[in-house]
Amino acid sequence: MSVAPPDTQLAYYAGFFDGEGSVGVYIGKQGHHSIVNKAYRLSVTVSNNDPSVIMQLFTDFGGTVRTVANQWQGKRTADMHIWAAQGKTAEAFLIAVLPYLRVKRQQAEVALEYQQLVNTVRGRRLGMARILDRGREYSEKLKEMKMVYRGGVPN
Repeated sequence: MSVAPPDTQLAYYAGFFDGEGSVGVYIGKQGHHSIVNKAYRLSVTVSNNDPSVIMQLFTDFGGTVRTVANQWQGKRTADMHIWAAQGKTAEAFLIAVLPYLRVKRQQAEVALEYQQLVNTVRGRRLGMARILDRGREYSEKLKEMKMVYRGGVPN
């Protein structure tokens, strides 16, 4: 993100993210060549069938965009466009929209707390084991928060 979007745009992104987005700490693989480690990583996604906001998020923050063909009751419907960001890119997005979030504010705060831990521990010996243990804790906490928001019904 070279130039920060104006406050009105950040407020719009926050509202869009509150309704169409997701934040979590998920386990995945990271590494180079033959060395692959499991690691928890902060992740945010926003999806919608209108690509304009998705592409603007990509322009303003980076990350990745993908398009998925949708079907409902066996019939093809509008494509789903998904913007995703992980790690420091996700962190930058959450920090930018945090003042405007309502629905996902607490989830964003927990996710940012985890990312701060990653930023602090990264590169230190034995740090990755600590991140893995704590990542599991943060991942579960965010899942519980989402279940409470959905009335206790897992997705």
